[in-house]
Amino acid sequence: MCFTMSLYDQKYSQTDIRELGMAIETERINITIEKGLALELKKFTSPRKRSAFITDAIKRKIAQQKKEELETKLKEGYTARNSEGLNITGEYEALDMENWDEY
Repeated sequence: MCFTMSLYDQKYSQTDIRELGMAIETERINITIEKGLALELKKFTSPRKRSAFITDAIKRKIAQQKKEELETKLKEGYTARNSEGLNITGEYEALDMENWDEY
């Protein structure tokens, strides 16, 4: 199994991590996936690199979901604040129009 870890913008293999004395806590899990997907995984990875491949895929998917969740929250926040901004603009509209003809 080959882990990669970003440390000071460098990539380290699991061997490098052990040599540097850095510990990575891991947990063995048992998952079930579609047979076709398992065959594809076997095509693109060697047996010793499957865990790293799956870990990377999971990290990417989690990052994507977190980003989508944040974008949704931001959109909801901006939408909620939109009417507040329009109300404030309306309050100052008279001042904006005041002496407009002088320009």
